[in-house]
Amino acid sequence: MSFEIFRLDWILIDTVIIILLILLLISVKIFKEMSRWRYSISNEKVKRFPLKNCKVDLTNPNLVLKKYEVIKSIFENREESSKTVIIMIDINVKRKLLRNLIEGLTSYGIVIIILGIKYKFNIKGDILERTLGEDIRKVISAVLYQSKQEKFISSSHYMLMNYSESRLFYRSLFTDENHFGTISINPKINKTVKSKSIDISDPRFKVYYIFSKKSYFGFTNNNLKRFLREFPHYNKGDIQLSIIENSRKSFKYYETILLGIIISIIESTNLKKQS
Repeated sequence: MSFEIFRLDWILIDTVIIILLILLLISVKIFKEMSRWRYSISNEKVKRFPLKNCKVDLTNPNLVLKKYEVIKSIFENREESSKTVIIMIDINVKRKLLRNLIEGLTSYGIVIIILGIKYKFNIKGDILERTLGEDIRKVISAVLYQSKQEKFISSSHYMLMNYSESRLFYRSLFTDENHFGTISINPKINKTVKSKSIDISDPRFKVYYIFSKKSYFGFTNNNLKRFLREFPHYNKGDIQLSIIENSRKSFKYYETILLGIIISIIESTNLKKQS
């Protein structure tokens, strides 16, 4: 029996142990990534206001509106209506980074309007734009009107912020005189994006792209590479680019820098509104 131990397949045992250790390290990495985020808004001054009285008559039966919601801070001894409005369409508000960005922006005094929109069938690109674009514009107009009626905002000027990795740029909104630009965070980039982005006649309007330098686990951000290839003359005209160096797709440890860039874009847009 004393010699049975030497008959074990130690190579197999070592391989299993190494695999288990790798799985353990990955689990710890995922746990640290998830546990560092708060699961709720901690600022007691930030409140959610559902727009229950907002009514919209849609022409397309394939567009489903799940909710309208205004998120803003209630400040004492301060004018309640904000001059800055950010609209987020078709987003997953459960994403922890997005939830913290919403808290940071509203704490700064910016009003966030969440539009929960779903499509009954799977359509993409130009077909989606043609079939749903005008209805989305109609929804935004109605929500802004109702928000003004309830005195959540004082102006109908707004910006879009996209963090859904959607390729859709809502071209029907480019001609909206109240739309002052789009902030797109780590969007998916393909060749069709260029044709959808450059046809902008209003000089006030810009598309602001924000990319992390890296993707998950430190790999190259391929969407950033495609952007640089498709837009070699960025920051000239209607396309503006910001790259957060050393950051990964989750923006872990770089959330404050991301928030600062977004606030800087919004402040520069406010100056254009006043000029």
